[in-house]
Amino acid sequence: MFFFCIDLGHAAEQYPTRPVEIICPLAAGGSTDLTMRAVVAVAAQYLGQPLIPIIRSGAAGAIGTAFVAHARADGIPILIAGPSSTVIRPLVEKVSYKMEDLIPIGRLSASPWIIPVLSTSPWKTLKEFLDDAKKNPGKFKILSGGVYNHEHIFLGLLSQMAGIELIHVPTAGGGPALTMLLGGHVDISAFLPSVITPHIASGTVRPLP
Repeated sequence: MFFFCIDLGHAAEQYPTRPVEIICPLAAGGSTDLTMRAVVAVAAQYLGQPLIPIIRSGAAGAIGTAFVAHARADGIPILIAGPSSTVIRPLVEKVSYKMEDLIPIGRLSASPWIIPVLSTSPWKTLKEFLDDAKKNPGKFKILSGGVYNHEHIFLGLLSQMAGIELIHVPTAGGGPALTMLLGGHVDISAFLPSVITPHIASGTVRPLP
């Protein structure tokens, strides 16, 4: 997870001089939103100005990212996002911004992926799921927080390498994706620890080793 902004020019010397809007381009409840809110809680004591959290979700992160990419070069707002909307999407789809429109200003987190299933699922290991999926092509649903998002690419590569066929179900972000998994609407997905760990601890889901 990174912070991004556009070129501040000479304004950087005294930045920030007023509250800063931090834009999350994905739906509430996902890892981007949770990371944003953790930073917002302590930002003022380091910056001298508060961070104001704003959700601008849609188009798998492209709407909020475009908003910051086209903003006035005063550092208000800044973007919190990963490479899916800032790097990958401009390469594979027509969007109103380029990678070069945004400048990374700080790395916030780096986390491993966890592949969970409901605790009522028959699979105890990832190998068991892959073997079952290979025997039943097109039967199981795989979830992501949006087309071309991290988990979409990660799980797509996994499917390709394992030689299996899954039904892809995209959502607006990690929060809606979690709701879909917990509701039993899909069979498997991938989440960052900040989103899924509480549900592993409660026994609702289990990670596949």
